[in-house]
Amino acid sequence: MRVVLLVACCTLSACGVNRYCVTQQSYQVAGVVPELKPVGELDLPQSPSALRLPPPPANRVPFGEIGEDGRVSCLDQPPSMPETAVPEL
Repeated sequence: MRVVLLVACCTLSACGVNRYCVTQQSYQVAGVVPELKPVGELDLPQSPSALRLPPPPANRVPFGEIGEDGRVSCLDQPPSMPETAVPEL
């Protein structure tokens, strides 16, 4: 019983080591669907409440970076705490 529990814990803890933010994700290479074109004399209505995607930024920020010390930092994780934290009184 203990062996099964140990194997399950090791297997689940391996998921936390995966650094997905450094590799390229499938949505980053997804294509863009062209806009609908009116056919014949039909006009497409222009809705003021339609959601519009903004253009991509000129300077893209990577989602994850590998630092000089080899540590991976992802934008969706808080920065690591300093090694020696001195409490302020």
